[in-house]
Amino acid sequence: MRKSDYITETETGEKTIPFDQHYSVTLKSRQFIKRIFLTLYFLCESALNKVDTIMHPQFRSQQIKLPPVNSPIFKGMLEKRAILFSHYSFPDGKNLEAAEYFATKWKDNQNFIISKGFHPAGYYRPFANALGYETKLKSVCFDDAHFKEFPDFVNILARTSLFISTIAFANYNSNFNLEFNLKDLNDINILNWSIINSDLKVLEHFVDSCVSQEFSPHRLCFGRSTLNKQNADKFFQTISKIKNLHAVKMFELNFVVPQFDILQNFIRTMTSLVDIEISHSSYDGGQLLYTICEVESNIMNINLTDCKFTDIPKFKLPKNICSFDFSNSHFHGSSLRDLIQNCVDSKSDSKFALRFKNIRISESDMSLLRTLKITGNDNLCEFDFSGNFIPKGAFTELIDFLDSQKSMRFLNLEGITSDAMSRVIPKIARYVKNSGVEALFINGRIAPREFSSLMMTLLEKNSLKRFHCTNSGAGNMTIKLLTEIVKVYPLEEIACDGMKPDKTTEDCISDLWFAIARSKTIKRCDTPKQDVPSITKKKNAEPWQPYVSYPYRINPSDQNFEILNRIRIACGMNLITTPPLKEVPDFNVQEIINEEEEKKEELKDEETTMNFIEGDELNQRNNNKPQKQDAISDGDLELENQYYSDFEEDEFLQANTRRRRSTAVSQKVSASESKSDISVKPTKHDEMPVFSPPASSSKKTDASPKNSSSTMSRPPLSKKEESSSSSLSDFDFAEILSKVGAKPGSTSDSSSDSSDKDTSTSSLDL
Repeated sequence: MRKSDYITETETGEKTIPFDQHYSVTLKSRQFIKRIFLTLYFLCESALNKVDTIMHPQFRSQQIKLPPVNSPIFKGMLEKRAILFSHYSFPDGKNLEAAEYFATKWKDNQNFIISKGFHPAGYYRPFANALGYETKLKSVCFDDAHFKEFPDFVNILARTSLFISTIAFANYNSNFNLEFNLKDLNDINILNWSIINSDLKVLEHFVDSCVSQEFSPHRLCFGRSTLNKQNADKFFQTISKIKNLHAVKMFELNFVVPQFDILQNFIRTMTSLVDIEISHSSYDGGQLLYTICEVESNIMNINLTDCKFTDIPKFKLPKNICSFDFSNSHFHGSSLRDLIQNCVDSKSDSKFALRFKNIRISESDMSLLRTLKITGNDNLCEFDFSGNFIPKGAFTELIDFLDSQKSMRFLNLEGITSDAMSRVIPKIARYVKNSGVEALFINGRIAPREFSSLMMTLLEKNSLKRFHCTNSGAGNMTIKLLTEIVKVYPLEEIACDGMKPDKTTEDCISDLWFAIARSKTIKRCDTPKQDVPSITKKKNAEPWQPYVSYPYRINPSDQNFEILNRIRIACGMNLITTPPLKEVPDFNVQEIINEEEEKKEELKDEETTMNFIEGDELNQRNNNKPQKQDAISDGDLELENQYYSDFEEDEFLQANTRRRRSTAVSQKVSASESKSDISVKPTKHDEMPVFSPPASSSKKTDASPKNSSSTMSRPPLSKKEESSSSSLSDFDFAEILSKVGAKPGSTSDSSSDSSDKDTSTSSLDL
């Protein structure tokens, strides 16, 4: 909006709300002005929450105190934002039923799938902007969607996206000639472009558009396709046309004949490629690893996930290697031992991370780790063995192997299990104490006594900077020891929710979280969502809210993360100043403490709730009210303040129902007033504005979104964690792939009932 656009309440009887130079609404009645004013305020601020690339409307009032809106108040803001932007471009707002698609097909999750039923017509620009400004979205997938404005819709979505990192195209066959408009997309936040379960021609059209329009995507994903020898050669030749491609992912590609020679030629040609990922491959993972490593290249990340390893040929380490990731893979025989052994048999040019998260392996094959040989080559800086079973016969040798890696800085053992955990924990504690490890992530089925002994050992190690022990259920003794660690040592990151304090009168869990809140060194932390019911407020305790928001812990700037920075330098991207692990979620302790009470309130009858808000006092006030009122009485302000206190917390549907019923009650009393309370003079706009980020905006350089005060775009870590040196993409295909092709049922919202034609509440239908 322009700088001159504002919504204001004056001291005079008439209220003018100019949205722009062509469209204004004059309200002559004071009966609903406060509700309309506050509703518009909350709606606009929620729709534009965290959006700093366009001018926000200014709201001014001498009587109404406007609270800051740090997060969207209403649910389903995607639909409301689409309607708001549509009215900005077309004040008449005709045929806006297409916006209901956002309400019925999106359930406030990270992924949004656009299918055949989506037809934005003339509203494709405001609809694309509405999607781009949604703070919860991480990916948008077009599932065989066909509409005339498709190329421009994708272009606007890519240019305006603030938090979306992935755009995918799924289930397109060769019968449809999919066109792309990729102009002016070289400075955007979209990192991943994915083509799923589609014909090879779709990839060809996309790549040809990239070349002709001089656009270089950062990461290209192609999967779920069967390729014979001819198609395989064409596939790699097509991708090779994008000379500045930095990352490529191939998943569930079924090659009829092995194409190792073509793969090597592709890697040799792509000099800018630094990240390659192959998952769910029918080939042996060991052969793929050998093929990739035998080529002289600039590759830094090699990810062979969900693969099968039976035999590991001797391979040489790439000169620029930063990480190997073999998570979720299936290892047979001695393949796991041979792979780890190969990584340290020769001296590497750079330190790298090694990840084996949630691998599938038999206990006997895992026990072969006890035959690992100590070579003295210090190659590893990170080791992730989380989610695995480690037999007691192999754990001692594994710790000895890690102890030989003197450059180790990060050890992830979250979710490990063993047949002798009482012996495993002391060994881990001694290793962490005597090594240079700065980050330890550990949880799982660990007895409180063993966890307490680990805490006692950590009290003697002053170099620990990052510690995660979520869902440990460790109890009061461990909580007290961890509190001392937080107070004494300069931790920079901690995650410890789910410690389950004992049911006693002790308030040690509050002491822990107040210590975390007061720490001057902690820059990243989780929040006690699970342990909140155990928290009891002390008489002299400070309010919780300043400590659970952590606005000053969003963008730490004093910790250099070596591996990802090396990759980003190679890609021409800005440096990361903190590990992309955990962002502070939107969290309110008081809401969680009163969760049971809120649930009871939601179960009450709607009529009872309305009577509680309106009550006999409102009816009596309306009956005794003079026909024309010059000023709002103190009683009115108090009652309406109470109304909007509830209004901010309730769901939009309940609030909208109460507003409409209140309007009906008030109209019966004020029937003698003029029926023409609102005068509207709409004027159509010739063009729709494109809300684009300013030219000065830079790409994402951190997993943390920009300009966020208390919340971030990622979900809480308990759902999906990233390791500290994860690949540049955080896109998870699991949810998209499970939904592509599905036909989600549609539901209707009673708040959008078209039978309600009351002009005095027409603005509320936004």
